Amino acid sequence: MADAIRHLRKILKPLPQSDDTLPELGVIISTKFNISLCRYIYLQTRYKMTKLMHRHLPVLISLSLTACAGAPQTQVDYVPPTVKFEGTLPCDDCSGIDTTLVLKRNTVTREPDGFYLHEVRLDAPGGERVDTSWGNWTKSRDIADFQRRIYVLQPENGTARVYIPRDNGDLQPLGSQGSPLTNDEGESILLRRMTPELSLSSSDTNNESLEDSDG
Repeated sequence: MADAIRHLRKILKPLPQSDDTLPELGVIISTKFNISLCRYIYLQTRYKMTKLMHRHLPVLISLSLTACAGAPQTQVDYVPPTVKFEGTLPCDDCSGIDTTLVLKRNTVTREPDGFYLHEVRLDAPGGERVDTSWGNWTKSRDIADFQRRIYVLQPENGTARVYIPRDNGDLQPLGSQGSPLTNDEGESILLRRMTPELSLSSSDTNNESLEDSDG
């Protein structure tokens, strides 16, 4: 209040003292006093709020950091747009089929989004034969064994190819009779996954395949 009185004295000092201006004196004093009082209140309020914020700001920051640190960490798996597989498959009229398969996947929907298949028949009669195909692929279940997951590749031209996704990310082809391909020793014939697994979670150590879930 003492500060407000001092402001009022400053206001009154330059006022005119003639009798002709006395009727307007009350209006002038009231107007200037109100303006000065409002300015004084504004400055005092801003000063107190600033002082209050400076006093409690460290506490607010500490609480915010604690809340963020205590939030549960959610693992987010990276979905590569393409995954490459390579291997040599058995052949009836050649020494083997050098195979390169690229599966594409939509990184937003995580759904299959096409494939590219390149095959070279080694030591085939008349020389090496190269076949290239592309089309769409889907995730499904084997009708002979519903617990078994399969990838079905349907090229634009030609017959469908079927693979079993292994736990380590490799693919095992199915033969014409629907059985997994094996060599003479009974070992599984595989297309090895060449694209490394990537994950945003450092704690994720398992090598899951392209298959997230079939529901």
